[in-house]
Amino acid sequence: MLQFSQLGMPLSRAFQKLAEGGLLTALAPKPPPQPMPPHFRLDLHCAYHQGPGHDTNHCSALRHAIQDLIDQGLVNLGQPSVTTNPLPAHTTHSMSPLLVVFITCILLSHRVQSVLLNNGSALNVYPLATVVTLDFAPSDFGSSTQTLRAYNSTQREVMGTLTIDLLIGLTTFSILFQVLRIPSFFDLLLGRPWIHQARAIPSSLHQKVKFIHDG
Repeated sequence: MLQFSQLGMPLSRAFQKLAEGGLLTALAPKPPPQPMPPHFRLDLHCAYHQGPGHDTNHCSALRHAIQDLIDQGLVNLGQPSVTTNPLPAHTTHSMSPLLVVFITCILLSHRVQSVLLNNGSALNVYPLATVVTLDFAPSDFGSSTQTLRAYNSTQREVMGTLTIDLLIGLTTFSILFQVLRIPSFFDLLLGRPWIHQARAIPSSLHQKVKFIHDG
């Protein structure tokens, strides 16, 4: 039996967020079935089917479509690591051998817990799943024509760019990110562009990053 993940929000809200992020689109509307099934409700409307029959919050097809995205690692609506409890502390966590360090930052009053620092990356990366979680939309993206090779060696087209103010420790940085639709184990990735901008010194040995704070 298929096990559904917890969404942490009504199904209608999840669909709205995923549609705004470009991860789901509504189905083409169809006329009511004939003969009409007993459970078909003309007084209810489903945004996913763009028609009557049931309400969006009880749409089984939509629930399966969202679960498919979760199973692919593209979204995590149930237990997001992005929270709304801003704590300006700069913390570090353990890391895998090929990475540098994870830090916690503040973005738009949200505490983003899994920000990967990686001096092996030539770009700062903003996964589309994080875009959806923080209520950005493709209309917020700047243009980009880049195609990149992801960490799993697959070609990925950049969906656009986002320039955001990110509070790291006591310092706010204006950072240009490339938005990618990729499965990821991080909320944001800060690569060499930010490391050089901040003159940061990440230490895999001590699981810390240091940089000069002006002021």
